[in-house]
Amino acid sequence: MADAVFLTGATGFIGGELLRQLLARARPPRIYALCRARDEADLSRRGREVLFKLYREDTERMRRAAAHVRWVRGDLAAEGLGLEPAVREEIEAEAELVLHAAASTQFDLSAEDARRINYDGARRVLELAQAAGRRGRLRRFVHVSTAYVAGRRRGRVYEHELPGPRGPFNNTYEMTKAAAERLLRAHMGEVPITVCRPSIVVGDSTTGRTYNFNVLYYPIKLQYRGLMPYVPGLATTTLDIVPVDYVAEAVLVLAGLPEAEGGTYHLTAAEDAMPLAQFIERTRALFNRRRAELGEPPLEPTRIVGPWRWRLIRWWLRRRLPRRARQQLEAFQLYLPYLLTDKVFDNTEARRLLAGRVAYPPVSSYLDRVAEYAVTREWGRRVSWDPALLESGLWHGAAAEPLPEPGAPAASEGAAR
Repeated sequence: MADAVFLTGATGFIGGELLRQLLARARPPRIYALCRARDEADLSRRGREVLFKLYREDTERMRRAAAHVRWVRGDLAAEGLGLEPAVREEIEAEAELVLHAAASTQFDLSAEDARRINYDGARRVLELAQAAGRRGRLRRFVHVSTAYVAGRRRGRVYEHELPGPRGPFNNTYEMTKAAAERLLRAHMGEVPITVCRPSIVVGDSTTGRTYNFNVLYYPIKLQYRGLMPYVPGLATTTLDIVPVDYVAEAVLVLAGLPEAEGGTYHLTAAEDAMPLAQFIERTRALFNRRRAELGEPPLEPTRIVGPWRWRLIRWWLRRRLPRRARQQLEAFQLYLPYLLTDKVFDNTEARRLLAGRVAYPPVSSYLDRVAEYAVTREWGRRVSWDPALLESGLWHGAAAEPLPEPGAPAASEGAAR
């Protein structure tokens, strides 16, 4: 494993898990973690916040982890990544592994804003990797992309495939992530690059833990609250879901495999992707068990409707719902293409390289855990992310005391964490 790593996206979901797994190694590397911050004080605060998210109940692990991470102030949208010259010089001289996991995952950004972060950001990280390569230190540059660079493509999507500039794409996120991949492919002969494409990433496969309650969590929330009597979709629609711990472990393993250099790999469920109807029924059954325990009436079945019928339902709902509910309905529309496009992300090459190295957890083995974690944490409201609370010995917020992680002993009444 590399002795020094440059990591982007550590404040995000996948990047945070990459950071956690790097720090969990018997001999953690020195990690330069890029972080956007106003000043050094803000940088320090944001760094503590990330480590607090990762090690909330274990202050000793948090302290040990902090010794291996150097938070460096910068910005993907700034030339030179906004790094101080001396800091950049040090990173270029030391980094053996560059992990680029930062991106804007907003589907409704303007093309200009999405390009500035997702394409120009990748270009600037590539430039740093090239500089590190000229120093003779760089072993690998891993770019975390998305399987959805496939855009509106239907059917089986192979790892080597990549659409041209015109796509067609569903949104600016897909468009700019695909553009970044095309840029990196043009430099694969001169820089040791590996591209990893996860699909829909959810919480930890063992605990369900996450601090990123969006994308798939949005329809889960609507269903739990009984607000989703209809959902648009097709009989053949599947949800390709992968847990964050699997994605991060696979990324780090591929980063160290010589044969993965120059390749693109789908970190996806492929044939294990869950049919939409099965997903809805499974989560409904879970929520109904919970409702029965609370003495509440069961949820009515959710009906899957085609695009034309959904259009009529949406028109009817927009005329009758209050403003806040209409806003939620429009937010749901951003995910509509992913429910109306039937595709399979072939992961043959990834599966071949990861066989015997990284165990793939089937979707059915952790889906209930992921949904239950979201419900019991009220989609993030029952978990505090403020490290100052830990430092002060007090917890406040939506819950007087945060729930323990699954499998952890519950704190005694009134105990501080």
